[in-house]
Amino acid sequence: MRSLSRWLQLACLLPASAFLAPTPLQQRPASSCLRVQRPVPPCRRSAVAPSCRRSEVAMAGPLGPAPYLDRGLTRQLIFNQVAVGYTIWGGGFGAKILAEQVHLDDPRAWIFGTIGALPILALGRTIEKSESPFFTTLNLSTNDIVERLFGQLKQPAFALGVSALLALLTGVCEEIVFRGGVLPSLANYGFMNGYAASLPEAIPFGIATSTVLFSLGHLPFLGLVQGEAGLRNFFSVDTLVLFGLQLATGGSFALLYVSTGLSTAIVAHFLYDLYTLYATHLVVTDQIAYSKSPLPPLPQQSLAAMRWRMTEGKPYVDGARRAFLMMDANRDDAISQAELRLGLASMNLKLSRKQMGTSFAIADADASGEIDFDEFLEFVGGAEDEASSTIKASLLGVRA
Repeated sequence: MRSLSRWLQLACLLPASAFLAPTPLQQRPASSCLRVQRPVPPCRRSAVAPSCRRSEVAMAGPLGPAPYLDRGLTRQLIFNQVAVGYTIWGGGFGAKILAEQVHLDDPRAWIFGTIGALPILALGRTIEKSESPFFTTLNLSTNDIVERLFGQLKQPAFALGVSALLALLTGVCEEIVFRGGVLPSLANYGFMNGYAASLPEAIPFGIATSTVLFSLGHLPFLGLVQGEAGLRNFFSVDTLVLFGLQLATGGSFALLYVSTGLSTAIVAHFLYDLYTLYATHLVVTDQIAYSKSPLPPLPQQSLAAMRWRMTEGKPYVDGARRAFLMMDANRDDAISQAELRLGLASMNLKLSRKQMGTSFAIADADASGEIDFDEFLEFVGGAEDEASSTIKASLLGVRA
């Protein structure tokens, strides 16, 4: 019982997230260390305004531009994980589990861990590519955090190295705590209190309860003390989706632990978080670079673009073009309804299905099922509804 009490106290030390201590959402699938909900920074709400981050300008060094890393966020990530695994560093139960059960030098751990990570990676990939509004907030929050961490310029080697270190730290700490410590303690508790006839039969109880604790540890509980907006954010569909996704990943890691050992669960957790961090960095920076593609030479521009250039000026049209390309996730030079929904959500505007359908119908003047750049210019320039007014005021940095 003393062991159970100690591990439950440890689990309850987790803040709203084991990694980020999130704030209420004002505004892709993420790793367990990043799947939290955070507001979009003010600089992200204007696609043409100068960046409020240092990520736009690389600091020059003797060997060229220095890699960018948000040191404050990095310290926070590391500190939170170190706090979660304090019994590892303090010579307690976690240190004993690390010494006795973690064998990352065993090739079998990497083989079975890689195989075990495949279903979780497939789930993450499905959510990342989903056009469902249920996953919009989840995907946006992950993109925003990774952009904050690594900046807006692609740095493949550096981002890979940092992602690997953060993913390894997260996998070791969370798996030792939740799978190596909490799960067996809860299984033993279930057996001792008559929930199962034997200890092996109590393992499902340990899996279920430890996974629930793991999932709760990644919810935005800080929102409960941050007023009405925080309460509304916590008791939302977004939080329910986040909880369900954590149940899926945590349950998968737990099954790997009981079937193949703690090292395998750590490897699977590491690979999942590594993929999420690094792949998101590549996707986000590619999209930002794509959004900076210039308009064709003036003689090749459409009449609509030339007319808006004459009435509103070149910066307005260039800003509209960048906003359009940022929304164009599949880079087909057109915006689908799902892409418009995602773009508006990044500006803190979440419309109902009916409202979205109405706004999209206004923008899609030729009823083709997608918005081309000329239609986008007319939609934003007209500012006839909340969606177009939001794009004009927030994304383009001008008054509707």
